[in-house]
Amino acid sequence: ENGNLQFHRVAVGDHLLLGGDNLDLALAHFVEQKFAAGGRLDPRQWSMLIPACRHAKEILLGENAPQTHTVVLSGSGSRLIGGAKQVEISRDDVLKLFVDGFLPTITLDQKPEKRQSGFQEFGLPYAADPAITKYLATFLRTHSQDAGSGPRPDIVLFNGGFFASPVLRQRLIDSLINWFRTTDDNWSPIELCNDRLDLAVSRGAAYFGMVRRGVGIRIVAGLSRTYYVGIEQADGQQAA
Repeated sequence: ENGNLQFHRVAVGDHLLLGGDNLDLALAHFVEQKFAAGGRLDPRQWSMLIPACRHAKEILLGENAPQTHTVVLSGSGSRLIGGAKQVEISRDDVLKLFVDGFLPTITLDQKPEKRQSGFQEFGLPYAADPAITKYLATFLRTHSQDAGSGPRPDIVLFNGGFFASPVLRQRLIDSLINWFRTTDDNWSPIELCNDRLDLAVSRGAAYFGMVRRGVGIRIVAGLSRTYYVGIEQADGQQAA
C-alpha cells in the first residue's frame, strides 16, 4: 500500500497442542512401558523420564542421527547409582511413533476424528485427534475460498519445537506435494528459512511490541474469534 509492504492474515486455524511437548510425552509413555514392563513409573522417575525423552528426541530426529539411543533413569532409595535402569530405543521406533502418529499420510478430503478431549474443560479448542495432517487438510479446504487463490500454499514457514526436526518438516512438505502436485508438473512449496524455530514466539512478541510503538509492519487482521466479557455491577446492571 503506497509502496509499503503489507502483511494480511486471511485465515487462522484452531488447532492447539502443536508443540514439541506432545512428542516428549508420547515418547515418554512409549519408553515407560519398556522400563516398567507394562506398568507405571513412580512420580520421581516419570519427572526424570520426560526431559530424558526430550533429549532422545532431539538426538534421534536430528541430522546425522544414530540408529539407537540409550535412555537412563537413576534408581530409587539409597542405591541411586547401582539401581539405575537403562533402555535402548531405536530411531526407527521413534520415527514410526512420531511420523505415523502425528503426521500420517492422508488424502486432502480426510477430517480429524471428533471425540471428547480432557482439555475441553478449560474452554479452549484443544485438538482431540493427534493427526496434524488431518487438521491441516481441513484448514486448507475450509479457507480455500477466503484466500481467493485456491487451497494450495506456495510458501511455508515453520516455527516451534515440533518442527525443529528436519524429518518432521520434510514429512509435512511431502504431504503438501502429495495433495497438490499434478502428474505433469514439479511443484513443491518454498520453505522459508528460520534459523531458530524455538524462538519464533518470543521474537514475534518482541516485534509486536515494537510495532505498537510505531516501528515495524503491523499484520492487517483481527482475532479469529470475538470475545465479549460481561461484568455485573453492584446495582445489577450489565457493563460491557
